[in-house]
Amino acid sequence: MSGLVGGILMMIALLAGASSMGLKMPAFFLVMGMSFGAGMGSAVAVGLLLHYIVALVAGAIFGVLTFVVKAFRIKSGRSGMMFGLIYGIVFYLVFFLPMGLVSFAPVKMKIM
Repeated sequence: MSGLVGGILMMIALLAGASSMGLKMPAFFLVMGMSFGAGMGSAVAVGLLLHYIVALVAGAIFGVLTFVVKAFRIKSGRSGMMFGLIYGIVFYLVFFLPMGLVSFAPVKMKIM
């Protein structure tokens, strides 16, 4: 469940960011899909699918961490929100930013 919620929240943030920069709404998903070899016609759908696969895997990792590591056990809604937010930020910094620089940047340059 945490992966789905995180994926939806990140999608809202990505779409809002794209909109604020004057980009078309699915720009991120287009770039993500093209980075993994999809053509222009299917890139948005592939990017959206990949986004949710990554979100569900990230949520599963979060679930395992909060179950196995005693210090990360969720004892209340507040601690769950806090750990989820911290995990989301760390995941963004460790996974998304490097992936964006290595994989997405060359595709963005081709599109421009």
